Amino acid sequence: MSLPSDAAAKPALTAAALPLVAITCWESLYERAAVQPGEFVLIHGGAGGTGHVAVQLAALRGARVAATVSSPAKARIATDFGAELPINYREMNFADEVLGWSGGLQVAFDNAGAEVMQSTYRAMAPYGRVVTLMGVAEDDAELNAYNLNLTLHNVMMLTPMWKGLTERLKAQATIVSKALQLVASGKLKILLSESFALADADKAHAHLESGKALGKVTLRING
Repeated sequence: MSLPSDAAAKPALTAAALPLVAITCWESLYERAAVQPGEFVLIHGGAGGTGHVAVQLAALRGARVAATVSSPAKARIATDFGAELPINYREMNFADEVLGWSGGLQVAFDNAGAEVMQSTYRAMAPYGRVVTLMGVAEDDAELNAYNLNLTLHNVMMLTPMWKGLTERLKAQATIVSKALQLVASGKLKILLSESFALADADKAHAHLESGKALGKVTLRING
């Protein structure tokens, strides 16, 4: 698979960008959703800072991966990272597309919010698992989450730090170690977007909000 090579050229930025997204995606897909080989998985924002890592981890587990994107360039990135079906949500109804492709998803990864999560419910297979980083959305008008018997997971990777959960913090350190091994072996790539000086954090946020960021945006504390 052809992958971007900029992460390999910037190890310090890669190391800075990896832990949050690696822990988040690992806990979401491997621990909470327990993705299995051959399952149909949808990753929202498949070329974004979190989404591009989620696509790779799902593909590494042997899942068949679809990813929502907002441009042809982002579709190419998602495909390079292992997505079988990139879906431009600005041009297509993603729920219709994944239903036609999968017949119903076993797993969906939401990092886009309530409206997108509600639209995802009807694309799920019975007893599917939905993981969200944005807070669980209420059911849709057809009560698909209820009628399909979906399992809904909140994932907030900072909880162990906030609550002083020592064993969970140790487990997260193990996740980072395993993710770094995948990076070292070339099986996992961290796609680096723009890097901003800490004093320009407002510009970094504006870049993220523009929807133009590809991969992970980083801040430099020195320089």
